[in-house]
Amino acid sequence: LRTLVDLIPTLKEAIPDFSVNEGTEKITVNLNSYFTDQDLQEANLDYDISLSGTPGIVSHSEIVGTTLNLFLNSNAVGETNVTVKASAAVPATVSDVFKLEVLELPDAPLVQNINAVYGTLSTESVAVTKNPLDGPGVTHLQVADITNGNLYHADGVSQLNNGDFITIEQGQAGLRFFPTIVGQGSFSAYASTSNTNDGLGAEKSTALITAAKAPLQVKAVDVSSTYGQPLPVYSLAYTGFVLGDDASDITAPQISSIANITSDAHTYSIQLTGGTADNYELALVNGVLNIEKASLTATADDKSINFGENLPALTISYSGFLNGDTPTALNEPVASTPYTNASGTGNFGIELNGGFAENYSITRNDGTLSVSKVRLVLKADDKKIVYGQPVPELTMSIEGLESGENPVGLVLPTLSVNAAGTPGAGEYTIELVGGSSNVYDLVLLDGKLTVSKAPLTITAENKSITVGGNMPTLTMTYSGFVNGEDQNDITPPTIATTAVNTSIAGQYPINLSGGVASNYSLTLINGQLSINKIPLTITAENQSFTYGSQVPQFTLNYAGFTNGDDATSITTPVVSASVTSNSPVGNYAITLSGGASDKYNLQLV
Repeated sequence: LRTLVDLIPTLKEAIPDFSVNEGTEKITVNLNSYFTDQDLQEANLDYDISLSGTPGIVSHSEIVGTTLNLFLNSNAVGETNVTVKASAAVPATVSDVFKLEVLELPDAPLVQNINAVYGTLSTESVAVTKNPLDGPGVTHLQVADITNGNLYHADGVSQLNNGDFITIEQGQAGLRFFPTIVGQGSFSAYASTSNTNDGLGAEKSTALITAAKAPLQVKAVDVSSTYGQPLPVYSLAYTGFVLGDDASDITAPQISSIANITSDAHTYSIQLTGGTADNYELALVNGVLNIEKASLTATADDKSINFGENLPALTISYSGFLNGDTPTALNEPVASTPYTNASGTGNFGIELNGGFAENYSITRNDGTLSVSKVRLVLKADDKKIVYGQPVPELTMSIEGLESGENPVGLVLPTLSVNAAGTPGAGEYTIELVGGSSNVYDLVLLDGKLTVSKAPLTITAENKSITVGGNMPTLTMTYSGFVNGEDQNDITPPTIATTAVNTSIAGQYPINLSGGVASNYSLTLINGQLSINKIPLTITAENQSFTYGSQVPQFTLNYAGFTNGDDATSITTPVVSASVTSNSPVGNYAITLSGGASDKYNLQLV
């Protein structure tokens, strides 16, 4: 059972003041949070609302149940006191007063539009200033609606995000924009009386940032090549990509050059044409192709001659020609040598000087002219003498000189032979010793002194004996000894005959054989041993007879038989006469004929 006391309204706690921004439509207060009766039956209370202060702030109010709704005029600002009186069935009330402050909202700040470049922090800044209609209470700005880019403080480092507050001074210093697309970027700004959403103006201003294409330099990379070599692959270098872009984000220009593998060593333009990019303004920069000279080695060919020969034609060999080039493609170097005929022998440089080629860098290698000594053969002339003759004058012959050539600077070698006076028979070396020349390669050939044996004739002296006589002493004679020599200086030949004491009459050889002489050539002449028959005179004895008588017996008279021989030892001759018994008286020859003897030489009388 409730009593009247239970119905007395009470204030649980004071209603707080309210501060809202201009344009707030309604403020709601839950009265049961602040008023009650003694038995805590808030629903039994009645409420009465009264206002005092700036008029026109609250257009009207209503209480729905225990909820108080205060409807505010849209443009009203100022303060009003709201009195809430709670009553019950008993004549008792309780009231509370709270302040309602409607703060004036700032007007839209002033901004400006700027131009920027894609991907680059704007060089211009957007100054954001408060509206001249705003008073000193407007102290901050809020940024919002940042599109197609990033927003930074004036330092370009400190980034701002949607909802960030800055001071009026920071706005006046200017904000910088970093476009992330080509085209339109923007951000909005609200004025505020604080750095919170409380006091934030309802109106915003939007700054427009027009982002142009970023400048992108596309340069043909300078390259170099060598004449005759394949051209390098051309490439592009980019300067100006932003936001991580690269060549894949554009349509690259075409790159070309008029040069090819056969082009002369020269500088050629690498040209760029075309190319497109949504976010970049392409600045095409041509490059340079430098075709450098190829290396060409010119080498003076080595030459060799013998001293005294004419200087040969000096020639050049090349290494490094390309593209089918030949020496006609250049002004050839000139080959020269300091050598003259008076230079002697040795190695002399063949120098290359000058020479030019449009497409070649010439490396010159000198050559060598080798002037060799002429082979000059000096030969000791062979000499011949016969034993007993003195050593002749020694001479030499020179082989290798041209007809009429006078050897230059030749020191002749000396001649010698190891044989003095009248050397014995044999061969002796005639030596050449020493000699020199700076232009001749001396070849010394020894000669030969031949001492032939002197002719020595040894003749067996002829001998004669008669049959049965003692064998004579066999002797020989010499013809040809020299230097006062005689048979004692040789080994004489042996002398012999085939005859013996009992040999019959006849001719028997006296033979020479053997004999040795180091210095003589022996000519052996055999002799003859004559064994003569013993003279035997056979005389027909004179006879006489008378005419008509018988012719007498002829008889022989022998004179000369030896050793008891008689007519029986021989074949007697035939004795005859041309006479008969009737031959006229006269003298007739008694003749002997025939007869024979091995031992006796028949002398017929």
